[in-house]
Amino acid sequence: MDFAFRITLRRYGPTAHLTPTGELDLEAGPAFERLQEDLDGVEVVACDMGHVTFMDMAGLNCLLGLGGYAESHGIALFVYNWRRQPSRLLELVDALDQAPDGHRCAGRWAASRPLRRGLRERCPGSSTSPPPRACRPSSRGRAGHEYRQPGS
Repeated sequence: MDFAFRITLRRYGPTAHLTPTGELDLEAGPAFERLQEDLDGVEVVACDMGHVTFMDMAGLNCLLGLGGYAESHGIALFVYNWRRQPSRLLELVDALDQAPDGHRCAGRWAASRPLRRGLRERCPGSSTSPPPRACRPSSRGRAGHEYRQPGS
């Protein structure tokens, strides 16, 4: 069995569907960095977290980096299908980002908000969710493209 972290990327026109698999930790960083170069021309990224068995703070930072990249390039990011442990990590980080009076502090909460956006929520600046053309398959996309950690 292969337990190495990997990200599967499927492109459908201006939509990219990501499926990270394995443990999302420090070793996932290079896979996320290589992924960014293949998001050129993408308008929507849907990231299915259902195959991520574990996530630590380094892994969360990889996702936050993807969120920052998406935001700076006008890409709507939807991260869904969270498993229990990664979801709990987000809850803990959110709890740490609260001021003693219960109000949210600036910082990670603002960055992690896109990681909690549901698939049915509207894209920023869009009147539809997601834009209808973002769901149509295209021959321009590369289906089944995978990133694997070196040596796996």
